[in-house]
Amino acid sequence: MKIILRIIALLLVAGFVYLFSSFGSMAEPENFTIYSIIFGLCFAVASQAGLYLSTTNFGVKKKLVTTCLMLPFALLLVSSNYNMITGFIAGRPISNAASIAYIVGLAAYIYAFYQLIRVKPDAI
Repeated sequence: MKIILRIIALLLVAGFVYLFSSFGSMAEPENFTIYSIIFGLCFAVASQAGLYLSTTNFGVKKKLVTTCLMLPFALLLVSSNYNMITGFIAGRPISNAASIAYIVGLAAYIYAFYQLIRVKPDAI
């Protein structure tokens, strides 16, 4: 399961960089450079560092840091899933690819939070 969480984290990074570069080249094509892609990549890696690190064995303090790294993106996924459900109920559903990405991402984060809480520090 650890490898699946790591693959999901890397896929979320790749998706974030793709969307960031697509939006940047569309919104301001004259200002879009390689530095924009590097910034997007750094931001994406930072946003998924908590999910990637949640697959390693840590002490209590490092688990708290990992949880703090995971929390912002997990809240974004919760908000996105809520908007997806309310949009579906209102008759304006989002694309299937986005729905699957939201659901899989949230499931991965829930599982990672569960693993962080479940493992006892003396067992590490």
